[in-house]
Amino acid sequence: FGGAGLEIGGSVIVDATNNIYHTGVFSSSNFNIGNFSIVNHTLQNASYMAKLDSSGNVRWAKNISLSGAIGTNYNNIISDNVKNLYIGGSFSDTVVIGNTTLIGKAGVFVANFDSSGNSLWVQKAQSSGTRPMDDFRGFVP
Repeated sequence: FGGAGLEIGGSVIVDATNNIYHTGVFSSSNFNIGNFSIVNHTLQNASYMAKLDSSGNVRWAKNISLSGAIGTNYNNIISDNVKNLYIGGSFSDTVVIGNTTLIGKAGVFVANFDSSGNSLWVQKAQSSGTRPMDDFRGFVP
């Protein structure tokens, strides 16, 4: 992968057909994964997810926090038996995931995507404080 700034991997899974899904965070203005370039529309770190086939070829890569995110972290990803993806993470400030805007000073979320990386739904839990809730530490399939 390649970008001028910080790059941190979040989570990696392999689905039933040996496709590889990867999440992470980057801070540069754009980030290259294979032939895909992802633009950072956020104020600081942007989060992404990517799909690779069983040979390691990048099939797609997407920015999944489209605007305004400060402190967004995608820590876990799982898939189900019909190839839906579920990503859990934490956020502060405002983040847009697909067509859903999450607003708040501190929270965690679960987002559902199809196997092409299209957002299906997003749910959040909110803290009453100003400090983000602890990072999303895991899923139970």
